[in-house]
Amino acid sequence: MNLSIVIPAFNEGHGIGGVLTELRTYLHAQGIAADIIVVDDGSTDETGVKAAAIPGVRVITHIRNKGYGAALKTGITAASTEWVVTYDSDGQHAPENIAAILSSLGGNVDLVIGKREGYRGPRLRQPGKRLIGMVANYLTETKIPDFNSGFRAFRREKVLPYLHLFPNGFSFSTTSTVCFLKEGLNVLFVPIRIRTRKTQVHYFHEFLDIRRHGSTLGQRCIRQEQRQDR
Repeated sequence: MNLSIVIPAFNEGHGIGGVLTELRTYLHAQGIAADIIVVDDGSTDETGVKAAAIPGVRVITHIRNKGYGAALKTGITAASTEWVVTYDSDGQHAPENIAAILSSLGGNVDLVIGKREGYRGPRLRQPGKRLIGMVANYLTETKIPDFNSGFRAFRREKVLPYLHLFPNGFSFSTTSTVCFLKEGLNVLFVPIRIRTRKTQVHYFHEFLDIRRHGSTLGQRCIRQEQRQDR
């Protein structure tokens, strides 16, 4: 499998070493060859230093904090493999879930998204998440089972043309889901289990991003259909 794993990280110096060690141990045990790319998104702690100390890990550094989505864009662009898996640096993602993702790659699939089983998130965030889900479902005319899971695998050649349309914040995941579905690309959801998230997701900003970028994607689709009709 021609694979890269891109891990955006911001001020995760306290745990990034353990996350990477666990990931590398799992990959080695399973005989999975993968390029591991950590994008240190302008951290003010030792995130980059701790990541670089792990053998086989490539670290790319942003000189300032640009955002989760911006870090993913940097990592995906830097990768040279057919497939790119995005993986969180805060310990939320268990490496054992990679097997479920990898088993679904190939064929006509363009994006595989890890559907978080049993995950609802903090109760305070549920109204915002439901609102975003309604918008995403409306834009794509699809019932999306998990629109913003960060554990996913992109066929790199399919995502590169759209990277400039995606936001730099946490809503990268939601917007890329909408983009692939809206553009008629093949998206597959596979069940995974996750651990407790240690960072916050700002759903209001995510709603604004999906509203703004969803409109841009919709306009792109309309132009594409008009060209096909000529």
